[in-house]
Amino acid sequence: MSIKNKAVLVVSLLFIVGLIIFGVNYYNNNLLEKEIIISSTYPGTNIKLKASNGHETEYKITNNSSSIKLQVGNYNLTYLNNELSQDNLSVQITKDTTKINLDPFYNNNQLNIDLINENTSITNTINSLYKSNNYVISDEKLYHQGEWFSCSLVVYQINPFSGSGFSDPDNYDNYFIILKKDIVNNKWDLASKPSLVLTKTDNPSIPSYIIDKLDPTK
Repeated sequence: MSIKNKAVLVVSLLFIVGLIIFGVNYYNNNLLEKEIIISSTYPGTNIKLKASNGHETEYKITNNSSSIKLQVGNYNLTYLNNELSQDNLSVQITKDTTKINLDPFYNNNQLNIDLINENTSITNTINSLYKSNNYVISDEKLYHQGEWFSCSLVVYQINPFSGSGFSDPDNYDNYFIILKKDIVNNKWDLASKPSLVLTKTDNPSIPSYIIDKLDPTK
């Protein structure tokens, strides 16, 4: 075989190898279908997955986790349950992805409904912890799936219902307090002691999104 023919053969082989490598990479990055386990902290989660090519898939996660076959790529995920937040989530599926963990939040409307339903129980819990008439509960708020609660505990030096107790800024301090609901026993427990400033360092078990909401500097 002449040198010219050998060169042509080598070039042809390199071209074929290049096509094979390109094909494998294209398959892995665009066409590879993976079986993914999707888990959710909210049972019966209904989701919509929209791929970058516009294709949409609706799916229901049952028994806290389910498997679904998805092509490698980027997706926008939306919760379809009426009580859950409708914010879009970005999800990337790679050839190494085996599981997606979802932790949906209630939307504000559902949290407000739950707060009305839980108001008596929460107030009774706070009153049982702090046996005094010199405070007022304000700025009540629920978080996540309604199991976290925060409020301002405005503590007065003298009874706020006498004289100018309400209006005198030197008469009160504004404390923050956080409760967490024990779902099993259906009761609220203290998660942080009253504090003028709540920090993640002092309260490692409390989610950062709650601490940040109560940070007056943010």
